[in-house]
Amino acid sequence: MVRPTDHSPPAVPPDALHLGRGHLLDAGRIALLLALNQDDLSRITNVATTSVKIGDAMPPAMREWIEDIANMMNMVAEIFQGDETRTVAWFKAQNPQLGDFSPHDMIRIGRQDRLRHFILNAFSEHIGTRVSLR
Repeated sequence: MVRPTDHSPPAVPPDALHLGRGHLLDAGRIALLLALNQDDLSRITNVATTSVKIGDAMPPAMREWIEDIANMMNMVAEIFQGDETRTVAWFKAQNPQLGDFSPHDMIRIGRQDRLRHFILNAFSEHIGTRVSLR
């Protein structure tokens, strides 16, 4: 049996920003925090603008995508000790390691896979640093 090391990021980070999960996912709050409008959500998730619904009527593909974004937001929030303001500011700030795009822009242009990889690497480094200082 292969066991993850102590330095492995959790499969699902703690809900530091209280964004919810599953049927309790607060998709409206996530969209508000990241300033994503109905057109953004439609384009990013390939769901017709008229089908973009927040709540119980949300299309499954959209729910899955928003949960992925929520997980990324919570990972970043964990690095910032759960500080929502700093987390949102990080998502909106240009980042030279992302080609001078902000994480918010990466999401809006459909590059969340690259952003997820970047965040996972940063999270792993953060955990490694925190562990080595003890």
